[in-house]
Amino acid sequence: MPLPTFAKTLVAKTWLREGTVRTILAGPSRGLRYRVMTNFRAPIIGGWEPQAQRLMVRHVAPGSVAYDIGANIGIHTLLLSRLVGRDGQVYAFEPVPALYDRLCENVRLNRSLPAARPVQLALGEQSGTAAFYTGHHAGAGHLAASGPPIGDRIDVTTRVLDEFVYRDHHAPPGFVKIDVEGAEGSVLAGAEQVLSNARPIVMVDLHTPTQDLAVGKSLSRAGYVVYRTGDGSQVRDLERGWPDPDGLSGQVIAFPVERG
Repeated sequence: MPLPTFAKTLVAKTWLREGTVRTILAGPSRGLRYRVMTNFRAPIIGGWEPQAQRLMVRHVAPGSVAYDIGANIGIHTLLLSRLVGRDGQVYAFEPVPALYDRLCENVRLNRSLPAARPVQLALGEQSGTAAFYTGHHAGAGHLAASGPPIGDRIDVTTRVLDEFVYRDHHAPPGFVKIDVEGAEGSVLAGAEQVLSNARPIVMVDLHTPTQDLAVGKSLSRAGYVVYRTGDGSQVRDLERGWPDPDGLSGQVIAFPVERG
């Protein structure tokens, strides 16, 4: 039975108050430590994107390399680090200084997960610097070119994913999670070599019809088949986006088609 509103408020102000360190109680991240943030209490009870986390458990193997692009405070980073184990690697990309600090702290709280490597970068089509707005809450920050000017304006360092992997000589990913509030098309546009050569599984959150089309174009060109994370149905038309029921929208997971 769901808790009544007054009980939820009481729990939020006491046991799950802002800044409290708690152990995750349920889900695949159970037993990991996490510092509570106001808008991110659901992870404690295993309620943060449960379909996505189940798919991570299914498709991220021990010893593999995972990229968490748009890591925020590290909710998925912690799970990915558990899944790849001591022989794997997780690169967690978060450009916002305050969120990056929280990400690093959550990683430190779980010293048994040595795979996690926080990286203070935004990924996109160009390397350099770019304007960034922090958004109306901590999960809504976005590059200025990707959304409205809401929140504080800061400058962040940007990097092209292909350069990060092949020029900077980092391990290529076998699994990529992307949640970047409207810049997902730019991330994949800068990852043509990664998609072509490393052939990672890609999980991406889509935020606008424009991004639906941009992501669909990249995945189609690279030879991927795409499914919705919610119901597991296949996306039939990668050249269309929301609101077309056969098009690309929402949260999806993409798999490389074997080349003959």
